[in-house]
Amino acid sequence: GALWPSFALTVPQRQLGTAYGVAVAFQNLGLAGVPMLVGHLQATSAAGDYQRVIVLFNVIGLLSIAVALLLHRSNAACRGVLD
Repeated sequence: GALWPSFALTVPQRQLGTAYGVAVAFQNLGLAGVPMLVGHLQATSAAGDYQRVIVLFNVIGLLSIAVALLLHRSNAACRGVLD
């Protein structure tokens, strides 16, 4: 997506490798942790009950929208290099 090219625009050149590394680490944490959390939710729910999993994904989606709006507001308040 659009996340990776924004690093080159917003992070100083000498810190770019570290920024990519931190982003990949967080991405891998999510890729490892979310399926385990979904599995735990399903294991502790009745068979065929996906309500808690749906709530989890809704919360993740709402948090993502909030972070995107904060990033947009922060970008508009400073240099605006991401627009």
